[in-house]
Amino acid sequence: MSKDQRSLLSVASFSHALCHAYMLIFPVVLGSIKQEYGFSFLEVGSVGMIAYFCFGVGAIPAGLLIDRIGAKQMLTLGLFGMSLSSMAISLTDSVPFLVTAMFFIGCFASIHHPAALAMISMTFKERKGKAFGIHAVGGLVGIASTPFITGAILAQMNWRFPYLVFAVIGLITTLFALHVDSSDVVERRAPGPQVKLDNPFDTEHPKYFRLTFLLTCICSAIFGLIYRGTLTYLPTHFSQNIGFLHDNTFWIGFLVTIVFGVGAFGQYYGGAISDWLKTKEYGTFLVFFLIIPFFLGMGVMTGMTLIAVSTFLSVLIFTFQPIQNYIIANATQERHRGLSYGVN
Repeated sequence: MSKDQRSLLSVASFSHALCHAYMLIFPVVLGSIKQEYGFSFLEVGSVGMIAYFCFGVGAIPAGLLIDRIGAKQMLTLGLFGMSLSSMAISLTDSVPFLVTAMFFIGCFASIHHPAALAMISMTFKERKGKAFGIHAVGGLVGIASTPFITGAILAQMNWRFPYLVFAVIGLITTLFALHVDSSDVVERRAPGPQVKLDNPFDTEHPKYFRLTFLLTCICSAIFGLIYRGTLTYLPTHFSQNIGFLHDNTFWIGFLVTIVFGVGAFGQYYGGAISDWLKTKEYGTFLVFFLIIPFFLGMGVMTGMTLIAVSTFLSVLIFTFQPIQNYIIANATQERHRGLSYGVN
């Protein structure tokens, strides 16, 4: 791995951590927002859903822009936009202002995944799976640490302060991203008739790759329900079903951090496995099959048993991501890579 490749992967991984951090502050402060504005669980969940919806849908136009402007440039724009939106949330004084800021943080966060994944897929021709795994671990660092950091701040201060802290971190990371040069590593590809794939199309079976991409997107949609539902309501689920926590935001955040932190093993080894797994689609189906009993168990278990089941589920959830990213890199054209990841 060259110095330029390491720098780009570092930027992508830091951005990934912050991208998920901005999305995960909300579940931890959900109770405080609910109390301040007198929301029901449905209403406060709907506020968060605005950001999550934009986080998903916004990836498609983001992917189109990535293919035209460049992955690294769009990645930096997304970082800057998320930071400013987080700053806006920290300054909110009304529901309409909060809703608007949540809309923008979701839109800017939607840029990260298609931009970072397209950049990595075109930068690393060898050991691509390991690079995807490292990038995934970066995201998990954000996922795992955010509940703890937010819970610690929330134990002492207003729910707006976590957004302020992460806004400052995001602006510092943006400055770092601006100083990383990608021109020698990632060639900007203009639209044209050329077809260049990491795993070239078999001319006798071109539909195989299109079907693979379609099925991967369907799996991602199902996975998204599991993943987003777990991330959003796990702190609340723990507070309601683990009695010894006594509804303490600090310890709830700490426990969620431990559960998600263990998932780093799934992120890293999922990427490493995909480098040597000949038929990567089998890895996806195996992960989905194993998730079912653990996911069902979360709905009926309490106390220490719930913690154990949640930890195993965390490892499996995060194993899926680097494998699916490798599959998409193999099945899509480089000149449409940003859009492909955006659609997924």
